[in-house]
Amino acid sequence: MKLQNSIKRLSSAARDVQQRLKDVWRLKGAGLELYLPSGWPDNGAPISWWLGNPTGQDQKGKVTDLNQLPREAKAAAIHVWTSPGDTLLTSATVPTRARAKILQALPYVLEELLLGEPEKQHFAYRLQGDGPLAVAVTALDRMQAWLKALSDAGLRTTSMAPAVLALPRNDDSWTLAFVNGEAWLRTGAAAGFSCACTGDTPSLAILSAVREARDKQQAPKALYVFNAPADFDEKVWAKNLELPVLLDTQDFWALRSPTATALNLLQGNMAPEGQSRQLIQALRPAAILMGIWLVGNLSFSIWEWRHLQNAHEAARKEMMSLFQRTFPDAKVVVNPALQMERMLKDLRGGSGQGGADDFLPLLVNVAPVMQANPQTKLRGVTYADMGLTLELGMPDFQALDGIKNSLTARGIRVEVLSANSGADGVVGRLRIHSSVKNAAAAS
Repeated sequence: MKLQNSIKRLSSAARDVQQRLKDVWRLKGAGLELYLPSGWPDNGAPISWWLGNPTGQDQKGKVTDLNQLPREAKAAAIHVWTSPGDTLLTSATVPTRARAKILQALPYVLEELLLGEPEKQHFAYRLQGDGPLAVAVTALDRMQAWLKALSDAGLRTTSMAPAVLALPRNDDSWTLAFVNGEAWLRTGAAAGFSCACTGDTPSLAILSAVREARDKQQAPKALYVFNAPADFDEKVWAKNLELPVLLDTQDFWALRSPTATALNLLQGNMAPEGQSRQLIQALRPAAILMGIWLVGNLSFSIWEWRHLQNAHEAARKEMMSLFQRTFPDAKVVVNPALQMERMLKDLRGGSGQGGADDFLPLLVNVAPVMQANPQTKLRGVTYADMGLTLELGMPDFQALDGIKNSLTARGIRVEVLSANSGADGVVGRLRIHSSVKNAAAAS
């Protein structure tokens, strides 16, 4: 019963792997995108998903459980958009371009901006020529919760970025989108923030961002607005911001470009290779035990081989000693067992004592069988290598089988060398030896 259950599980696993391979082949070049809302996975909020297909048949929807995603989605490359409020996008100037040193310096450079302890934050950055680094700071436990939930669902994330960077961007302008009661503002290639805001007037955070940019001579030339609420008044916004405000009726999600992610959060220990290292570290105890078992098994096998080799050598030496004591005149000993067997046969022959494989004993066993089958004619007899070769003429193949069975019944080993049918019946050649039992009795 256990074997049947194991076979069923293996068959099911094989079918699943086969289906996954089919999905991978069919969706080669496809991309799955997920948007993780604020508070996920703790609050179980719905997750938006898009599955881009090379054939152009894109799919999308919302799920409350990642296991509800289409099965083929797990075979695609996965990009994740995270809630903008969970990540601080800022800039930092560090006196190095070495990756390891940058990651060491960022917690100290940005310490005054952090709400929590630096060691409990995850830092990701992007080089921007010779200027300041673009930096993203996310709570470490939040990153770990996201990646664990995705991994538990069988998803391997290749890139991750705050959703504010999904907004389309013009080099000379800023982009604003209203999403679930929040305002997302993208101010640069890897810069932006989210804040609470109504449609009738800009929030203080947005006004402050524009004024600060204007003070640095970096003010945008226009503000593009997506998903504007019903009470949005572009004239009031334009007056307050002193900027042209342009409404766009498209859904900004349709314009996103994850393949050109401005700042990937999966860096350092959170990078795919870093996650692999964590998995390897978790499996290290099992690997050590497996290594110990392999070394122990190999050591035992070597010991057993050496023991058997020593036993074989001891038996060979004993056999050699016995042969030399029995036949002291033998000058060359190559195979003592075979040489002793041949010399014993020679001694029996020299003393007039025949062996069971000698010509006459074999012929004595054949004669009664031939007498009992008068329709069988003996055409020739040859003796060589301790065996007789009989050439027989008989009426049919049944007679050949009868001769063979009769000889076998007398304890003789029979080998049919050939059997040919002709006009005069069947001509067969049989090779016969005495049986081991008879040979032992004769000796």
